[in-house]
Amino acid sequence: MGVLAEAYIKETVDGRAEVRNWTEKNLLPVFLRENFYYEMTILGTTIILMEIIGEIPGIDTLKKHIRRVESLANHQIVLLFKNITRYRRKSLIENRIPFIIENGQIYLPFIGLDLKKAPENIQTEIKQFTASAQMAYLYFLYHKN
Repeated sequence: MGVLAEAYIKETVDGRAEVRNWTEKNLLPVFLRENFYYEMTILGTTIILMEIIGEIPGIDTLKKHIRRVESLANHQIVLLFKNITRYRRKSLIENRIPFIIENGQIYLPFIGLDLKKAPENIQTEIKQFTASAQMAYLYFLYHKN
């Protein structure tokens, strides 16, 4: 699991979250074993993180894969991504598919958690120059050298 994702989860959601490799990967069909799997305890709930390696399949295929892994693991499945497109993220949310993205976005509807990374610094728009800024602007405008 990415260090960024684990640190973000511990910092913002649950400082006692535990992440470890999922040892029962051999129970899965061969076509699902190529992904990485982690077991995580967050807010007292054990989940399986599935990090998809390679190209991300379509939503219908993802749903089938998630159902298959859930039936074998007996835990909720959460997709783990390094990054995804805005369209893919919207599609996952519309289909209520839980995910964690390393850049700080988390959607876990089964525990009521939806965190999005917000900008840290909110800049206010400057609508007018101060007198000294006007003088400096005019100086540089007229003295191009």
